[in-house]
Parts: sequence; structure tokens; C-alpha cells
Amino acid sequence: MAMDKLKHIIRETLDVFNLEKEGQNLAKAAHLVPWLLWRIWKNRNELISKGKEYNAQEVLTKAMEDQEEWERREAEANGPRCPPNPPARETREAVKWKKPPQGWVKCNTDGAWSKEGNRWGIGWVLRDNQGKVLWVGARALPRTRTVMEMETEALRWAVLFMSRLNYQNIIFESDAQELIKLLNSGEGWPHLDPQLQDIRSLLPNFNEVKFVFSSREGDKAADRVARESSSLENYDPKVYSIMPNWLKSIVELDMEM
Repeated sequence: MAMDKLKHIIRETLDVFNLEKEGQNLAKAAHLVPWLLWRIWKNRNELISKGKEYNAQEVLTKAMEDQEEWERREAEANGPRCPPNPPARETREAVKWKKPPQGWVKCNTDGAWSKEGNRWGIGWVLRDNQGKVLWVGARALPRTRTVMEMETEALRWAVLFMSRLNYQNIIFESDAQELIKLLNSGEGWPHLDPQLQDIRSLLPNFNEVKFVFSSREGDKAADRVARESSSLENYDPKVYSIMPNWLKSIVELDMEM
């Protein structure tokens, strides 16, 4: 019976979607497809677990709301990374990179992009509780992803590498605030779900993990690595066990008291 109801919801939803296409731009309607599928999947789970039903118009409305929310988050991610012209001394002291507690390591991740060019860069920097750089990862990506997907890939790659190195207590820090919210809330988004699922599947390999937001000013080393990555000649990942010379000045500034 539940499956019959689910099939009915899907048919109704697709009928409404076809009507939408007749009255709106086809390209705009096509962008709604992932959100409809995402919402149908969520409603299928609620129907099976809670017996809760939604009609086609409700499904369509929620899918459009999901799309609008994603576009808002993308716009925020593409916007200014910090307030314009902040007082230099005050901002630098307020958001300076902080050492992790004793027994912990901290991994900062970031992505770099520009309006020109066909590639983006992602990077991460792992440091101990004394601020010593342990590992650095740099990698270029083809420019086929959204900003949020790029930031998520930077974090996913870092989590994967840290799990292989067997670190147990680790803080992952990123300036992608919406991404950190998703990870801490357990929520998902259609375009990010494969990456988020990969991240979450790796968490049992650690003893304790924290996902923390940091402004760009507190994440300068990872930002420098990401910008360097965007200029790499190929898409092969590069991992350094010795800090590269081009990163030393940024790390030294972080260590100043």
C-alpha cells in the first residue's frame, strides 16, 4: 500500500512539473529536477517511517523552496569573505589562527576560485598544538563545480587523508560557514550529498572530530595553499610532509604572539 501511494505522489509531481515547463523557461525548469527528486526521496522516507503524505503541489512548493535556499547559500559563498576595510589591527587580533588543545591537531581547509580561468584550487594545512605544520595538501580541480561543492571537496579530501594517517582527535576548520552548519546539523543537500556522505562515513575512523567555522583572516595558510593549487599544471594531488617555502611566511605570521 505504501509503495502504491508513493507511485501516485511521483506521478502527480511529474504532472505538475510538466505544467510548470509549459509556462516557464525550460532551462529554469530543468534546474528544478534535482530538487524535485530530492524532495520526493525525503517524502518517501516520511511516508514509510511516519505514514505522512504530501500532495504534488506541496512537493513542488518544497522543491522550489529548497532550490531558492541553495541559491541563497551560493550567493553568500560567492560574496565578500569579510567586511570591507576592517580595522587591520583589531581584525587581525580577533580572528588570528588559534592552536588546538593539547592532544589535538587542527586541519584548515579552503578553496580558491576566480572569474577567469578553467580551474580552481583546494588545499589544507595540518598543524599540531604547538603550531607546527605536519602536512600540507594541494590540488587543482576543473571548474565544473559550484563554490559549495569546491569547499566541500577540500574538506572531504582532508578528512580522507587524515583518516589514513590515523589521527584520533582532530579539528577541521573552514571559512565555508554553510558547509560547517550542514555537517554539524546532520542535514544534506542534493548537490553535496555524495561528498557529505563520504565525510560522515569516515568519521568512525577518529576518536573525536570537531567541525569549526573560521573567517578567512583566521584561515590564511589554507587560503594560500588553495591559491597556489589553482596554478598547478595538472589535477594530480600534491602532499607535502615538509612545509613549502612559499607557505612559511604565512605560518610565521600565525605564530606571532
